[in-house]
Amino acid sequence: MLKLLSRLLGRDLTTPPSPALEPDPKLSDARILREYFSVPKETRQSLKTLLGYMLEHLDEKERKRLTRIVMGELNSGSSVAEALIDGLLGDKGQKPGKWALIQADWKGVEVIERQGNELAAASGIPDRWVWDWRVEPNSNMPRRSDAKVTVPRGLMEFSRWVSDHGKSLVHLDLGGDAYYAFVTSSENVAAAVGLSEELKIKIQSSDLFSDEYPEI
Repeated sequence: MLKLLSRLLGRDLTTPPSPALEPDPKLSDARILREYFSVPKETRQSLKTLLGYMLEHLDEKERKRLTRIVMGELNSGSSVAEALIDGLLGDKGQKPGKWALIQADWKGVEVIERQGNELAAASGIPDRWVWDWRVEPNSNMPRRSDAKVTVPRGLMEFSRWVSDHGKSLVHLDLGGDAYYAFVTSSENVAAAVGLSEELKIKIQSSDLFSDEYPEI
């Protein structure tokens, strides 16, 4: 009877079905992460090098803490960009007075001055930067249009001010519609930019950044 049904149905019913494969209990979450989300050694080292430039102004304990958080995000399967954002800007990331990274939405002109001064103070710059984006440059008259009031313009004005104090602003493109930047020693800029290819994120000096915004 089974052979007859097999011919009618087009499949062999006389052979017992193969048992379903059970998941390997030895394949732990940690092993899965290692197998499928392993990060090349060169990428890990390059990210640590970049963090060294970004965090150089902080005390050793804080540098180690933030580096550990960012690298932990990377080891959990995040991309380099995600690890930097979640690690430095997440709940356990940078603290008041110990900033490392500016983040400004593309329309967030009102946060540039505050965040710039947070980063400048943490970087050891004693002066306060003033960017009154509500008025025309060199004028007490209100702007007739907000067309020139942009986050890139604010970042470039902050960059020039930082440069006058012996530091440099470096820009990160981490995806999305936000702008990111950090302050470092001027001698680190070229090396930081050179990490772009390995880390697969855009890292720009202020000169390169301004080339993309001719209206600044």
